[in-house]
Amino acid sequence: MVLAARHRDLARAYHACGPSYAPYGPPPDLANFAPAVVIAGVHVSPEPHDADLPFRDTVKIVALSADDFRWRLAGVQPVPDGDTDLTAIRAALLTIIERHGRAHTRAAAPLLGFDLGDGAVATTYSHDSHNLTTIGTSHTAMALAANAVIAAAGGIAVVHNGAVTALLKLPVGGLMSDRPVSDVVAGAKAVRSALHAWDYRHANAFMSVSTLSLPVSPSLKLTDQGLVNVDQRAWADAVASHL
Repeated sequence: MVLAARHRDLARAYHACGPSYAPYGPPPDLANFAPAVVIAGVHVSPEPHDADLPFRDTVKIVALSADDFRWRLAGVQPVPDGDTDLTAIRAALLTIIERHGRAHTRAAAPLLGFDLGDGAVATTYSHDSHNLTTIGTSHTAMALAANAVIAAAGGIAVVHNGAVTALLKLPVGGLMSDRPVSDVVAGAKAVRSALHAWDYRHANAFMSVSTLSLPVSPSLKLTDQGLVNVDQRAWADAVASHL
């Protein structure tokens, strides 16, 4: 890995980035560029798996039940006492649960237009607050996926037809893994494949799931505080449409 280069090479690379980097200020004084430290020829070895991890136990949520994912909104869709099959109306339920042990807030909203089978996905890799985000077509599947993530101290879990079909554990802050890169790559591929098997079709499934809670990107996003109309910078109704 190259950590330093001649100043003219850095200048050439900087200007090649184009005007999109202009908000970050003028180019540095590359004429006087001098690296403070250069590291080369070092073999990086991971710590043993049982070593103490930083930011451990950041998913401060007790085990959830199917009732925790029962969504009620008067005048929209009556929810019976039993489990609800949202596949019949081409819908899924999106929930955000605060997981840092502070506000203890949660919110839910429907996702329409999905052709998903019975299943769910849950993740703590959910920009920007990284709360517990769960998408599913039944309360039981959502509870199963969410509890798999809680038990793993963070990560991404996919449930399909009543079973956990993929689990990527991210126990470091609920965002990172303590495993070798090869293990993480394999786990990420398994999650992507499981999402596709569930018919969650998207060019970048990870980005799609993890940005449904990002309230700074258009257009409607859900947070643990409620639904946000990003374009208007205002709260939105629990059921809303965006044209």
